[in-house]
Amino acid sequence: MNIFQKIAADSNLDELLEFVTFFWYINGYSVRNSILIFAQRPGAMMLGTEAQWKQWDRSIKPEAHPIVILKPFGPLAFIYEYADTIGEKELFPERITFSKDIPIHPAWMPDMIAALRENGIYYGEKHFGSAQGGELRIGRDIMTYTVPRKRMEPKKITTDCVILVNADSDDTAKFKSILHELGHLFCGHLKRGAYTPEKLRFPKNRYQRLSPESMEYEAELTVEMVCKILGLKHDATHYLAGYRLHDGTRPHINFDAVSAAADRILAILPPMIQIDTLNIHLTAYGQSAQTAKETEDVPF
Repeated sequence: MNIFQKIAADSNLDELLEFVTFFWYINGYSVRNSILIFAQRPGAMMLGTEAQWKQWDRSIKPEAHPIVILKPFGPLAFIYEYADTIGEKELFPERITFSKDIPIHPAWMPDMIAALRENGIYYGEKHFGSAQGGELRIGRDIMTYTVPRKRMEPKKITTDCVILVNADSDDTAKFKSILHELGHLFCGHLKRGAYTPEKLRFPKNRYQRLSPESMEYEAELTVEMVCKILGLKHDATHYLAGYRLHDGTRPHINFDAVSAAADRILAILPPMIQIDTLNIHLTAYGQSAQTAKETEDVPF
């Protein structure tokens, strides 16, 4: 059992998702790093490196224990919570109250479709039955198309990765169906095809050792995590009830794969979707999401 799997097993899932959401909004930490912070310092709110705290006129206490997180392009990084610091400048953080039901903006779907195409995923719509939201295909269809680029020639893309969603659904349902199929993709539930773009890297051979029930649970948990971060209401209880084991228990899921998949989905979301949700939830701080993303000296 790896560290992420153990943290998930030892934690209240609702509390963990709330914590992950908070730190994705305020610090921009990845899902995985937010989980590591949760395990080491539950209740943490304000975090920064030693250099950042120095910029905020606070020093690290000699007895402080650093919080260890993963560093991009490196092994580890050390950060400290507000309680680990001392200084004349007092900072009083307050927890954000997250909306549970933000309807998607009309521009979200076209922006999301453009992001899928840019990343080598062909998007289409099909008239499925009312019980099916969408379908992920890899290796069955070879699609070639072009995507526009600013001040450059259009980019030609050939791919065998296709997401189809139910044409009879509304935009919110279509958006969530896309997230569900991306969950399957980035959790490694399908075999890579000959024309699957290299940038769509995902775990190899996981599909060989997972049951259909485990795959559906992992995909839906990924959707739940991403929706919570975006402020979208999502309740998969009824859907997942049909994928419980014969004894009524939940099938095995790998939380490490789920958290990694959530990070991958968040990384390809169009910038305006992230900014829309950030602007809503950061209203309490009187700052725009653009400022929060671009400014490194905001200690939240």
